[in-house]
Amino acid sequence: MVPFTPGQIENPTLQRFYSLLEALALNRETQSEVVDHTLPKFGAIKRRASEEITAFKECFNLNNENIFKKPRPTQSTCNQEAKCCLSEIECKEAVQSDSLHKYTIPVLRETIKSLGLKISASKKSDIIQKIMNHFSKN
Repeated sequence: MVPFTPGQIENPTLQRFYSLLEALALNRETQSEVVDHTLPKFGAIKRRASEEITAFKECFNLNNENIFKKPRPTQSTCNQEAKCCLSEIECKEAVQSDSLHKYTIPVLRETIKSLGLKISASKKSDIIQKIMNHFSKN
């Protein structure tokens, strides 16, 4: 095994930074991109180890599957919080105990809809004020 020292490989990002800094300081034109020698050579890997890679994939059933891809969230999980709302009794209790501010805006919006009020406000404080006004009239 060949001993590795980090000084053998130059950081391509730092190379690019220092070349741009030098060009700016000396009023020269910027050079082209610095070649990153740390990236793997996929062509050589495929040419030398393609048979072993396919055998490995077949052994572990990894053929053309992206096992690291996250599943997309369903519609029901995305809007789960917005669907629930306070009942009229819960809303009255929240107004009396002054705890409406604990609820999220989607819950408060759904509560306003269930009370038969029109939603015109987008700020949480305005929505809470509208609910409080509704129950103070009743």
